[in-house]
Amino acid sequence: MSVGSRLRDVLVEKAEIASGLYLAESLVKVNNGHIITSILNTREKNLQLPNPVVKVVRVERPRCG
Repeated sequence: MSVGSRLRDVLVEKAEIASGLYLAESLVKVNNGHIITSILNTREKNLQLPNPVVKVVRVERPRCG
């Protein structure tokens, strides 16, 4: 899933991305503009998602000093 190359840590917001396909809210790392996360499929058959769109929230790291 592509999220942009300038972000490092993001929060994936929970969502139903298609009927019966769910994302849980999770903290993930961005690697070359992509993230790896889990999708829960409650359907009885597998489904191909060519380019799922995922809402993310930038996570600010506390600054030391």
